[in-house]
Amino acid sequence: MMAMRSMSKSPVGYIFSAIRGLQLVAVIVTIPFLCLIAVRLQHHGGAPPYQIIYTLVVALLAFLYTSTTFILHLLSSIHYAVVIAADSTICALFTAAAVIMGLPLAQLTLGCDGSPEVASLPVGSSGNYATWILGVRGFCKQSRGAWYGSVILGSLFMISAANALHLRLMERREGWGRHIEEDEDRRPAIQQHRLDTVHIGVGGMTLTEEIERDLAESPWGKRSSRKSMVGSPI
Repeated sequence: MMAMRSMSKSPVGYIFSAIRGLQLVAVIVTIPFLCLIAVRLQHHGGAPPYQIIYTLVVALLAFLYTSTTFILHLLSSIHYAVVIAADSTICALFTAAAVIMGLPLAQLTLGCDGSPEVASLPVGSSGNYATWILGVRGFCKQSRGAWYGSVILGSLFMISAANALHLRLMERREGWGRHIEEDEDRRPAIQQHRLDTVHIGVGGMTLTEEIERDLAESPWGKRSSRKSMVGSPI
């Protein structure tokens, strides 16, 4: 019988492991940029803009999900159909993060040339993402690093979703081949069983007819036959 091989040990499985490793590295590099922006804004009395909060939440969820599925993939205990849906969703989330963070950064034609001091920001700019990155050089550079990370992670999750689809198709082909092989292994036994059931004995009787004849000729069979005759009405 053909054994089901582990998808993590296949060449496509090794590619999936490598992509998961790159995703972990990218998300670990991106999270400090976002945390540093939020902490500095809180330190100066500003509220982190929704672009930073949203991207930070998505990055933390991606870290938990990526590390968990990476371990499950190595243990061959993962459902690739779920991975396809989850990776596609996270890809869409990071794409949205790249858009909302990248639109204000696209206004910078000469790079991050704002003031290095937070005190130069106008009053009432708390929580205004565009004002922070256009007015403070440090926030601009950190936001650009987080934006690069979002773009890279969105691309990596799109690739991993396609790779998981390939693994899912391979898994189904392996299952079909295993069932066909099992059917072929069982076929000789089924044929032998059919030959036994149609065995022709002495006198041209089948095996079932021979058993019924032996029971009828045995003392127990004769007694039961006489009892039925005695009890039957004339």
